[in-house]
Formats: sequence, C-alpha cells, structure tokens
Amino acid sequence: MATRGAPRLPDPIEAALDALARALRATAGSGRDAQGVPAAVRKRVAALTAAPAGQLAAADLAHALGVLDVSMTEAGRLFGVSRSAVEQWLHRGVPAARLGRAANLARIADILERNLKPGRIPAVVREPADAYGGTSILDLVRDGRDDEARALLERAFDWSRTA
Repeated sequence: MATRGAPRLPDPIEAALDALARALRATAGSGRDAQGVPAAVRKRVAALTAAPAGQLAAADLAHALGVLDVSMTEAGRLFGVSRSAVEQWLHRGVPAARLGRAANLARIADILERNLKPGRIPAVVREPADAYGGTSILDLVRDGRDDEARALLERAFDWSRTA
C-alpha cells in the first residue's frame, strides 16, 4: 500500500490499512456505505494508528521471539543488548533506534510462520545454510544483516517467481 517515496509504515499498520482498503473496495462494489466495513477491521485500524510505533513493535517482537523460540538472553545477543533491555522493550516499547531491526525480525517470523510447520521454525533459523553464506538466519540478524536475511527469505518464499 505504501507508495514510492512515501515513508514506509510498520508492517502491522500496512496490513491493517490493506485490509481496510479491501473492505472499502468490497463495500463500494456492492453499493453499501463504509459502515459495511467489518467493525473488527475498523477497530484494528484505529488501534494501530493510535498506538506509538514502539509499542506496536514490542507486540510484534514478542510474537517473533515466540515463533522463533528465542529466549530473552538470545534476543539480547541478536540486538547487542542485555536480556533485561529486551524485557524492558517488551513492556515499554522498542526504542526508535531498534525499530527497523525489530520489524525485520517480526517479518522473518511472519514469513516462516506462514510457510513452515511451527515445530520446524526454531531449527530452520538456527541451521547454517549455503543460501545465507554458510551462516544461519539468526546469525545474520545478530551480525546486523537483518535486512539481508528478510530479503533472502522473501525471495525464497516468493511463489510468484518462476522456478
């Protein structure tokens, strides 16, 4: 939904706005008014646009840590901070300087959660692979190459590309 040159919104906001846009198109096509948009979609968009980005990122980070089976200590290592710093982020919000990396980790978890069986994900992110230069996905994140890890996974699971 983001346009070229416009600032990119955090993924949960983008997803909510996409859902809202789809719902509005559906209601417009049926001749109904915008009140026909499901209340759950309207509430989610309102909540996401009202919440500070750090709090949104904290919820996404907590979900990602669960999906990837990453402990607080390991999360601290991924971000180069202490375990207690990560715990504070989850309660108070992710600091602005870490939003991009937290969003990338959340996106990585989303991609894997959508494409793999949940029980396989923790092993997959820890297994070194040639596609990642002989390192693992979590090693790339820890080394500050989270953008690269996310992009590699997006390409790997882009089913619209030809084989």
